[in-house]
Amino acid sequence: MENKLSVFSDQKYINLETYKKDGTPIRTPVWFTINDDLIYVITREKTGKVKRLKNNQNIRRLELISNTFPNSKILIPFRNPIQHSYSLLTQHKRFIKESKQDKFISNYMKRIGHTEFGPNYIPIYNKNLCFGDDLNINHWLEQWYLTYLNCLETLKNKDNTYFICYEKLCNSKEYWLDILKILDIRKTYTFEFKESRKETSLEIDNKLSNKALSLYSELSEFPPIK
Repeated sequence: MENKLSVFSDQKYINLETYKKDGTPIRTPVWFTINDDLIYVITREKTGKVKRLKNNQNIRRLELISNTFPNSKILIPFRNPIQHSYSLLTQHKRFIKESKQDKFISNYMKRIGHTEFGPNYIPIYNKNLCFGDDLNINHWLEQWYLTYLNCLETLKNKDNTYFICYEKLCNSKEYWLDILKILDIRKTYTFEFKESRKETSLEIDNKLSNKALSLYSELSEFPPIK
């Protein structure tokens, strides 16, 4: 089988694509070397590209990851959108509160490139939003909808990606065993998942809620084993 890296054997530079916090791709030519079928990039420690490599919102790049590693198995967990959005909002508020009490938390999260929650929060999707207030549950529900809609549209026909339903995982032992088969794990684990469900009285937009729940139902129809 031909080594896919052989196309780089007579090259001195490659374009390394990293991403800004808002998701904008930046391509930079860098020196590199190949050893044991791995590419090693040579650059200075404090360059912008090194900082950008810390941005970890890989759910935006799953199609690229799937294409780059066709032999991989990518599991995409999803949850009831109302419950998931409430959980995200709760974590966000907690990070904001704790960061006010201890500045180290905010500084540390910023330094390692985590912007999912708290005062450094940057939405995965931030253009043409209907709900821009990140202290409103509808903001997080809209983020849920846009994120999983993109996953469905770009990954539903990929053989190496699997949509894993949290509620089914918590309520069906067979579903858990199917996941083990996907990963070729022969040892049977008797661990039981327990569903976490919270009651919320927050005002949720009906139109957005219906769209999200419809998408959730569509994702739930995918079997764990293809």
